[in-house]
Amino acid sequence: MHSKRLRLSLSLSLSRLILKLVNLNALVRSWQPYIVYLGAHSHDSPDAVDHELVADSHHEFLASFLGSKEKAKGAVFCSYTNYINGFAAQLDEDAAAAIAKHPSVISVFPSRAYSLHTTRTWEFMDLAEKDGIPLSMARI
Repeated sequence: MHSKRLRLSLSLSLSRLILKLVNLNALVRSWQPYIVYLGAHSHDSPDAVDHELVADSHHEFLASFLGSKEKAKGAVFCSYTNYINGFAAQLDEDAAAAIAKHPSVISVFPSRAYSLHTTRTWEFMDLAEKDGIPLSMARI
């Protein structure tokens, strides 16, 4: 009798764990990388920028949508601090839509992965070098 209860208890615990994992998997799948473009920086050149200050402003901005700066820091995986003002972050569709409505946001769009079509572009375009000499010149 005791072993039946133990097996039933273990079975229920395992079922709960599987259900939690399925729910977590569905939640993780709903998050995808988005690029949030905020326009140009106020500084004139990348040399004049405080990169940490810009990244911190991105975290502060995103925190207003995600609820905390810690969540924002966890979501942002790239801050564009040189020539454009923006960031890339893992967001769900609702958060991306809300951010897109903010008046200081130029655009929000999903980040896409592209597959490599060739690894020989440099040779194809005659731009490959050997010892600093273009291969097209080295063949002469």
